[in-house]
Amino acid sequence: MALSGKLEDKVAIVTGAGSSGPGLGTGKAISVLFAREGAKVVLVDKFEERANETLQLIDDEGGEATVVTADLAEIPACQDVVDQAVARYGRVDILVNNAAITSPWSLLDTTPEVYQQVVAINQTAPFMLSRAAIPEMVKVGGGAIVNITSIA
Repeated sequence: MALSGKLEDKVAIVTGAGSSGPGLGTGKAISVLFAREGAKVVLVDKFEERANETLQLIDDEGGEATVVTADLAEIPACQDVVDQAVARYGRVDILVNNAAITSPWSLLDTTPEVYQQVVAINQTAPFMLSRAAIPEMVKVGGGAIVNITSIA
Protein backbone atom coordinates (compact mmCIF):
# COMPACT_ATOMS: atom_id res chain seq x y z
CA MET A 1 0.00 0.00 0.00
CA ALA A 2 1.88 3.07 -1.24
CA LEU A 3 1.39 6.39 0.49
CA SER A 4 2.73 9.29 -1.55
CA GLY A 5 5.33 7.30 -3.47
CA LYS A 6 8.15 9.58 -2.32
CA LEU A 7 10.60 6.68 -2.50
CA GLU A 8 9.40 5.13 -5.77
CA ASP A 9 12.31 3.54 -7.66
CA LYS A 10 14.63 4.00 -4.67
CA VAL A 11 16.55 1.20 -2.96
CA ALA A 12 16.99 1.38 0.81
CA ILE A 13 19.23 -0.73 3.02
CA VAL A 14 17.98 -0.91 6.61
CA THR A 15 20.14 -2.61 9.24
CA GLY A 16 18.49 -4.07 12.30
CA ALA A 17 15.39 -4.52 10.15
CA GLY A 18 13.94 -7.23 12.36
CA SER A 19 12.87 -6.92 15.95
CA SER A 20 12.26 -9.33 18.76
CA GLY A 21 8.98 -9.55 20.57
CA PRO A 22 5.63 -8.01 19.73
CA GLY A 23 5.23 -4.68 18.05
CA LEU A 24 7.48 -2.78 15.70
CA GLY A 25 11.08 -1.98 16.50
CA THR A 26 12.68 1.03 14.84
CA GLY A 27 14.24 -0.91 11.96
CA LYS A 28 11.07 -2.85 11.24
CA ALA A 29 8.94 0.33 11.31
CA ILE A 30 11.33 2.20 9.01
CA SER A 31 11.42 -0.73 6.59
CA VAL A 32 7.64 -1.01 6.38
CA LEU A 33 7.21 2.75 5.95
CA PHE A 34 9.87 2.90 3.22
CA ALA A 35 8.15 0.04 1.37
CA ARG A 36 4.80 1.84 1.69
CA GLU A 37 6.45 4.88 0.09
CA GLY A 38 7.58 2.73 -2.85
CA ALA A 39 11.17 1.80 -1.96
CA LYS A 40 12.64 -1.61 -2.53
CA VAL A 41 14.02 -2.47 0.91
CA VAL A 42 17.03 -4.60 1.78
CA LEU A 43 16.27 -5.96 5.24
CA VAL A 44 19.53 -6.60 7.07
CA ASP A 45 19.58 -8.48 10.34
CA LYS A 46 21.78 -10.98 12.13
CA PHE A 47 18.69 -13.09 12.80
CA GLU A 48 16.99 -14.24 9.60
CA GLU A 49 13.71 -15.10 11.31
CA ARG A 50 13.37 -11.54 12.61
CA ALA A 51 14.01 -10.04 9.18
CA ASN A 52 11.56 -12.53 7.66
CA GLU A 53 8.82 -11.16 9.94
CA THR A 54 9.45 -7.71 8.48
CA LEU A 55 9.53 -9.17 4.97
CA GLN A 56 6.15 -10.79 5.57
CA LEU A 57 4.64 -7.46 6.65
CA ILE A 58 5.95 -5.79 3.51
CA ASP A 59 4.85 -8.67 1.27
CA ASP A 60 1.37 -8.60 2.81
CA GLU A 61 1.02 -4.96 1.76
CA GLY A 62 2.31 -5.54 -1.76
CA GLY A 63 5.72 -3.97 -1.19
CA GLU A 64 9.08 -5.27 -2.35
CA ALA A 65 11.90 -6.33 -0.06
CA THR A 66 14.61 -8.91 0.35
CA VAL A 67 16.40 -10.30 3.41
CA VAL A 68 20.17 -10.23 3.84
CA THR A 69 21.39 -12.06 6.90
CA ALA A 70 24.65 -10.56 8.15
CA ASP A 71 26.79 -10.29 11.27
CA LEU A 72 27.80 -6.65 10.99
CA ALA A 73 30.54 -7.17 13.56
CA GLU A 74 32.43 -8.81 10.70
CA ILE A 75 33.86 -6.03 8.51
CA PRO A 76 33.58 -7.94 5.19
CA ALA A 77 29.84 -8.40 5.85
CA CYS A 78 29.33 -4.66 5.38
CA GLN A 79 30.60 -4.66 1.80
CA ASP A 80 28.67 -7.87 1.16
CA VAL A 81 25.40 -6.23 2.24
CA VAL A 82 25.89 -3.42 -0.27
CA ASP A 83 27.02 -5.84 -2.99
CA GLN A 84 23.89 -7.95 -2.46
CA ALA A 85 21.66 -4.86 -2.64
CA VAL A 86 23.26 -3.81 -5.92
CA ALA A 87 23.12 -7.35 -7.33
CA ARG A 88 19.42 -7.61 -6.49
CA TYR A 89 18.18 -4.10 -7.30
CA GLY A 90 20.98 -2.41 -9.28
CA ARG A 91 21.52 0.56 -7.00
CA VAL A 92 21.59 1.97 -3.46
CA ASP A 93 19.89 5.27 -2.63
CA ILE A 94 19.38 5.09 1.13
CA LEU A 95 21.32 3.52 3.98
CA VAL A 96 19.80 3.41 7.45
CA ASN A 97 22.37 2.40 10.07
CA ASN A 98 19.96 1.24 12.74
CA ALA A 99 21.51 -2.00 14.07
CA ALA A 100 22.94 -1.58 17.56
CA ILE A 101 23.70 -3.49 20.73
CA THR A 102 24.37 -2.58 24.33
CA SER A 103 26.19 -4.30 27.12
CA PRO A 104 23.76 -5.78 29.63
CA TRP A 105 26.35 -5.32 32.36
CA SER A 106 27.82 -2.40 34.25
CA LEU A 107 31.09 -0.85 33.11
CA LEU A 108 33.09 -2.89 35.61
CA ASP A 109 31.38 -6.13 34.60
CA THR A 110 31.67 -5.61 30.84
CA THR A 111 34.35 -7.85 29.39
CA PRO A 112 36.77 -6.63 26.72
CA GLU A 113 35.11 -9.06 24.28
CA VAL A 114 31.66 -7.57 24.88
CA TYR A 115 33.10 -4.06 24.59
CA GLN A 116 34.70 -4.94 21.25
CA GLN A 117 31.39 -6.36 20.00
CA VAL A 118 29.53 -3.18 20.99
CA VAL A 119 32.10 -1.00 19.21
CA ALA A 120 32.06 -3.25 16.13
CA ILE A 121 28.27 -3.06 15.75
CA ASN A 122 27.65 0.51 16.92
CA GLN A 123 30.64 2.33 15.41
CA THR A 124 32.61 0.25 12.94
CA ALA A 125 29.65 -1.22 11.04
CA PRO A 126 28.00 2.14 10.24
CA PHE A 127 31.36 3.48 9.05
CA MET A 128 32.08 0.44 6.87
CA LEU A 129 28.53 0.30 5.49
CA SER A 130 28.69 4.00 4.61
CA ARG A 131 32.10 3.49 3.01
CA ALA A 132 30.65 0.71 0.86
CA ALA A 133 27.38 2.48 0.01
CA ILE A 134 28.66 5.96 -0.88
CA PRO A 135 30.29 4.94 -4.20
CA GLU A 136 27.00 3.29 -5.22
CA MET A 137 25.06 6.41 -4.25
CA VAL A 138 27.46 8.60 -6.25
CA LYS A 139 26.77 6.43 -9.33
CA VAL A 140 23.06 7.29 -9.14
CA GLY A 141 23.53 10.99 -8.42
CA GLY A 142 23.41 10.95 -4.61
CA GLY A 143 21.64 9.39 -1.70
CA ALA A 144 20.97 9.60 1.99
CA ILE A 145 22.58 7.99 5.03
CA VAL A 146 20.69 7.95 8.32
CA ASN A 147 22.56 7.00 11.50
CA ILE A 148 20.34 6.14 14.44
CA THR A 149 21.65 6.33 17.98
CA SER A 150 20.23 5.85 21.43
CA ILE A 151 20.98 7.00 24.95
CA ALA A 152 21.23 3.31 25.84
